[in-house]
Amino acid sequence: MLKKGLVVVLGVLLVISLTLPAFAQETLNLDYVETDIRAVVQEISFDTGIQIIVDQNVEGYLTVGPIEVPFEKALDLICASGGFTYVRVQDYYVILVPDPDNPVFQANSVKEQIRLDYINAKDVPNLLKSYSLYLQADGATNLVIITALPGRMMEEIKQAVKALDVPGKQIEVQLLIAEVSEKSFREFGFGNLEVTWGDGLE
Repeated sequence: MLKKGLVVVLGVLLVISLTLPAFAQETLNLDYVETDIRAVVQEISFDTGIQIIVDQNVEGYLTVGPIEVPFEKALDLICASGGFTYVRVQDYYVILVPDPDNPVFQANSVKEQIRLDYINAKDVPNLLKSYSLYLQADGATNLVIITALPGRMMEEIKQAVKALDVPGKQIEVQLLIAEVSEKSFREFGFGNLEVTWGDGLE
């Protein structure tokens, strides 16, 4: 189902390169001033031989460098310029807008569930507003369903949800009750104080 969806989406994508190396371990020199992001990605793909697919919604200009960084760090810098993200799919990369309504996001995203023990699942989207687009709550089972890109995006959201699901702080109160007779009270030197004694005290 995922592969079928991806094939459909390819019609709205720009395929930058045709070669598919197993790993992206290249170190890149970035030095761009107001350069079209798609042109930057095309150049990186050509220089490294790594296939990069670009969502048609990805556009803008990049100013960065001069700086030497690993391949995926270079993608981080490119994506940060416009609020984009990327995901590695087997031997190629996809740069996209992380919008749940984006067909490219839908084709590459996965779902995971987290059962909560200490907080109400329905409260989680409000507590994690920056991730609320990717969260659904099932009140009946107290599950949070996360829809995100596999890898670091999914892990980041999972960690944020788990950080909320902790037991509340408990306060231990110790109370000491002592019964003191009127005679003992006066022996301690409080005989000049006016004290009203209740029932049961001598």
